[in-house]
Order: sequence, then structure tokens, then C-alpha cells
Amino acid sequence: MTKLEEHLQEALQIVGEKYEHLKEEAISLQSCMVLNNAYCDRLRHQLQAQEDSRRKKMNNRLMGDGNPVLLTSVDFVRKVEEYTKNVEERENAAQGRREERAEIAKMKQQWDELNKERLEKNEKRKAQFQEDCKVWDENKRRKVSQGARPKWQDYFIPQLPKPWEKNGKGKELEKESGNRDSGSDSSDDE
Repeated sequence: MTKLEEHLQEALQIVGEKYEHLKEEAISLQSCMVLNNAYCDRLRHQLQAQEDSRRKKMNNRLMGDGNPVLLTSVDFVRKVEEYTKNVEERENAAQGRREERAEIAKMKQQWDELNKERLEKNEKRKAQFQEDCKVWDENKRRKVSQGARPKWQDYFIPQLPKPWEKNGKGKELEKESGNRDSGSDSSDDE
């Protein structure tokens, strides 16, 4: 190789290294740009939500823009009427939600009591079931025919439906299950 060829090879190698460095730099810049865009999108959504909440608060004010208002004008009187109507509706809705929560709490308490009774009855029935299974096994061992082995499903009281859950059946479930469960007390304990 001549000196010129060596010099050109070195220059080519330097240019190749610069190219690789610039390529890595471009990839790094692109990844930074992607992260920056994701951050900006997130920030934009947060700012939009903040502005929307401010706008809702501003709508609640009758004289929120700071300009003087003629208190007897038709528009202002209409806005006052709308405002009082909206406030009453919100208060009525809040009161309805409070009453509904209180009613649900009462239903849950009643359901918990019924469920506790059911669990106690199931414990008694479990003991009876185990005793019946022992008797059946003993009779089977002695080759005395008694029919099918006792099944736990025949003894088990299933969980009551939760009346506060919105499944279209409503409060009637609690009344029906309460009546069914309370009516079977005498036969369970015997």
C-alpha cells in the first residue's frame, strides 16, 4: 500500500467512527423525544382536568367574571333561579345517597346476622352429616343395605344472596331467604 492509500484508509475509518457516533446520537435523541412526548401528553391531560374542574367551580358562581351586574335584570334573575334549582337538586341527590347508604348498611347488618346463624347451623349440620356418614360406613361394613351415602349438599345451607348488590332481584331476596331460613329452625335442631 502506498502512503496515500493508508491516509485514505485512516480517513475512511475516522469518517465511519463519526458516522456510528452520529447514528447513536440520533437514536438517543429519538428516545428522548418519545419520552418527552409521553410526558407532555400526560401533563396536557392533567392540565385539561384541572381547567375542567376550575370551569365547573366557575359555573357555580353567579358573578364570577368580576364585572358589575344589574341585580334586577332578567338574565341575572334567571341565573339565580337556575342556581338555586341546581343547589336544591344537588342537596336532594346527596340526601338520597346518604339514605341509600344507611339502608344498605342496615341490610348488610341484617345479612351478617342471618349469615352468622347460617354458619352456626351449618356447623351443627356438619356434625350430623359426619355422624350419618359414620353410621352409613358402619352399615356398609356390616353389609346392611341403606341406600346411597349421605351427601353434604343435602345438609348444607347455601349462602344467602346479598340484597344490596344490584342484580335486579332487589330487597325481596332478603325477605324470602330470611323467611325460608327462619322457618327451618325447628327441623334443623332436631
